[in-house]
Amino acid sequence: MIREFFNSIQWWQIVKEGFFIVVVVLVMNFVLPRSIVRGHSMEPNLYEGNRLAGSPIPYWVGEPQRGDIIMLYPVEENGPNLVKRIIGLPGETIEIYEQQVYVDGQLLEEDYIQEPCRRYRCNDAVWVLGDDELFVMGDNRNVSRDSRNYGAVTSDKIMAKVILRWWPLTELSTFNPL
Repeated sequence: MIREFFNSIQWWQIVKEGFFIVVVVLVMNFVLPRSIVRGHSMEPNLYEGNRLAGSPIPYWVGEPQRGDIIMLYPVEENGPNLVKRIIGLPGETIEIYEQQVYVDGQLLEEDYIQEPCRRYRCNDAVWVLGDDELFVMGDNRNVSRDSRNYGAVTSDKIMAKVILRWWPLTELSTFNPL
């Protein structure tokens, strides 16, 4: 009876289904990483609890672009994964002057922020980025902890480019077209 049971199992089908499950898990973790927005630093574009999906593929075939919303591995010891917007690219000079952001001396047009940065959160400062450094900021400058606090980040800290908000379903939307 036991022998009949084992002989009746279609082992090849089990192997195929197991392989499929492994591939799906790998894709979900390495090709389509997911993140949950924590805090209020990306408002009004992303809210706490939003679920995001991203892809590292755009940065395998191209370079990060100003305005991209990205998922970052922790940039501080024991820190959380982050979701921020790229403001400055390698080799650029980022300056905050009178609560405005300048890139290489040009005022950065930012239609994605809701309110101007307050003086105590956007002190005048200058950052000169290295060959592999990016300057990232949250869209809600008055509560965001970003490159103003921990400095520029290197490209190896990028987990993925955010491409989709999938939760809540009522706010399903795409970002950063591929």
